[in-house]
Amino acid sequence: QAVVEGSSDHPCEYMTGGRVAILGPAGRNIAAGMTGGVLFRHDEGMSVEAHIADSAPPPRRLGDDDASELKAMIVAHVSRTDSTRGRELLADWEDAVARFWVLRPSATRSNSVNAFGNTEASPGVTSV
Repeated sequence: QAVVEGSSDHPCEYMTGGRVAILGPAGRNIAAGMTGGVLFRHDEGMSVEAHIADSAPPPRRLGDDDASELKAMIVAHVSRTDSTRGRELLADWEDAVARFWVLRPSATRSNSVNAFGNTEASPGVTSV
């Protein structure tokens, strides 16, 4: 698992497993060819879809399980790095979590909320 404060172009390209959280700005072509794993993407400007690759899994809002996992990742990141960005997100968690998207190929989908506000769950859980 990895937590990063930002990235340039092509983050998580051809990702096949693991967990990644991007807490800050990211370039274009996010998650191109992603076939496994989970990507949490903070979207301060609410424009994430403009940066997601056409071949990426569709971005979805976080469900409760995703939010808990992401928060634990950020807490661990802050404890290891004393990240200012991580501390800012945790200090206003309710607002912060509403600005995250999760990208997960359908084979690794757990409970998440799609663009229509519906919870989606897939039978059989992840291969990551």
